[in-house]
Amino acid sequence: MTRILRFLGYRPIVMLFDVAGAALALVLALAIDGQQVGRAPGLIGHRTLLLVSSAAVIVAFQLLDLYSNWLRCSRSHLGYCAIVASIMASGITVAAGFLLGLLDMPRSVLLWYASLQMLLITAYRLLGSTAYRHWFGGRKTVVIGETAESALKVAEEFTTERGLYAVQRCAVRSDLNWPFAELEQATTVVLADDVKQKEQLILHCFRKNKEVLIVPTISELTSHGADVRGMQDLLVFALRPHNFGPAESLVKRGFDLAGAAFLLILTLPVFVMLMILIPATSKGPIFFRQERLGRDRRRFHILKFRTMVPNAERSTGPVLATERDPRITRLGHVLRATRLDELPQLWNVLRGEMSLVGPRPERQFFVHQYEKILPAYSLRHAVKPGLTGLAQIKSNYSSSPERKLYFDLLYIYRHSLILDLKVVIQTIIVVLRGPQSMGVKREKVSQGYIRRDTVLPGVKYGLDQVIENRHNSR
Repeated sequence: MTRILRFLGYRPIVMLFDVAGAALALVLALAIDGQQVGRAPGLIGHRTLLLVSSAAVIVAFQLLDLYSNWLRCSRSHLGYCAIVASIMASGITVAAGFLLGLLDMPRSVLLWYASLQMLLITAYRLLGSTAYRHWFGGRKTVVIGETAESALKVAEEFTTERGLYAVQRCAVRSDLNWPFAELEQATTVVLADDVKQKEQLILHCFRKNKEVLIVPTISELTSHGADVRGMQDLLVFALRPHNFGPAESLVKRGFDLAGAAFLLILTLPVFVMLMILIPATSKGPIFFRQERLGRDRRRFHILKFRTMVPNAERSTGPVLATERDPRITRLGHVLRATRLDELPQLWNVLRGEMSLVGPRPERQFFVHQYEKILPAYSLRHAVKPGLTGLAQIKSNYSSSPERKLYFDLLYIYRHSLILDLKVVIQTIIVVLRGPQSMGVKREKVSQGYIRRDTVLPGVKYGLDQVIENRHNSR
């Protein structure tokens, strides 16, 4: 059974299932409406439409990253993405069908087709994810850190991956000795970013056929986009600078202008509605202007729809918004949850101060604070800040600056027009899942995530002390 599930998770097989689901949806839609798929003269039209539908499904699901590690996604996220991708695929199919003159069928068929495609593909994706978790879930996991604190922090994140990983132990690297008997029963070994001398641990896990997950350091992350070169018999990783070349910059600017203009036209009714609702529900201006740092640390004023009371920081100074911040208006909570407060930044994009996709711009006050503890934070300013970014779709508003920085740097190294398009499309999922944009929450409390009796004897006292300290600080 495990081999069958691994085979079914293979990308070409998944694509084939998606195409089959779209084709079956079209055939069923025609049958429900009393149409005959093979009747003349519609035979060629239907065959061509099936090809268009197949291409649309693959493109839509690829843009939402539903062909890479989709079996490991949470089922709620997978469901959202599959539904949005199915709607996109149906829209592309209908639009292309009209342009090519392939839709020689009633509108009821199109409605049945879109509904059935979404139902069939989403259902089999969720069933596949459930089966994967049943057969491969509960992986016995050991988290290794250079310190007890770092191991615990990483373990907390893995315990939120319900059904996939069962964190049994946390260990300090210096307490492990060859032949690593403590790892014998583990299926997955996780190495925190502060672990030193990783090579011996990795080789041991490979010999024992164990999965290894590594939280990268900044230096390891920078090598992710390296070019591989050979200097005679010497293997070299060539790291490129943190900026875009002339051709990349030109393509990206064209994408920004076209995308921002399209979104402004599309959201014009929303602009008009909010320009009426904001002054009607709270005193103060409609728009909010604030100085931020952009590319090469240039200052510019970002535009937003106002979501807080006027002069919100008069008595506190610069502070981040919290989950139940009293300064946020009732309408402001809705705007923040749906990201509609960011829409005026499309004007910043048109002016060339921002891009559609990139690291989010931050205030100088916070930049100085972050750079004191994260020297690599300055690398974000090598590119234009973005209306949305990889950190915004992969993390939460409440995620630490360090974790967001990793995604920002990963975006810079892996940048492409396709990646920009993926981020823009996947931002729709973030908007639908409002909790990702909520304010900063209180620090997680370790107690309840990892039982005290599951840690290794060598680090038991250290972890107990961390748990006790965090519990007392609540």
